[in-house]
Amino acid sequence: LDGGQYRVYNNGTLEIKRARKEDEGKYTCVATNILGKADNRVELVVKEPTRIIQAPKDQSVVRGSEASFHCKVESNDLPYKVTWTKDGELVYLGWRYDI
Repeated sequence: LDGGQYRVYNNGTLEIKRARKEDEGKYTCVATNILGKADNRVELVVKEPTRIIQAPKDQSVVRGSEASFHCKVESNDLPYKVTWTKDGELVYLGWRYDI
């Protein structure tokens, strides 16, 4: 695998530069000498970073009515937290705000 985005060091380390989805798979380390051979298999899973796949939209509402901003997140089944700020300050979740 040595070359391109792969680099194999003298100590046996395999380094993958800028891992991509197509790098996923089973990798096998094989060590040999005059006394024999040993191998070990590992699996690489490449996950996408958390991202917003449906962003909230600007809106205008009549005073006293409800405003809802929908923010849909994709996170590869990993736990995530959505926070909201207003004018740079964290939104206080009182009786008027709900997430």
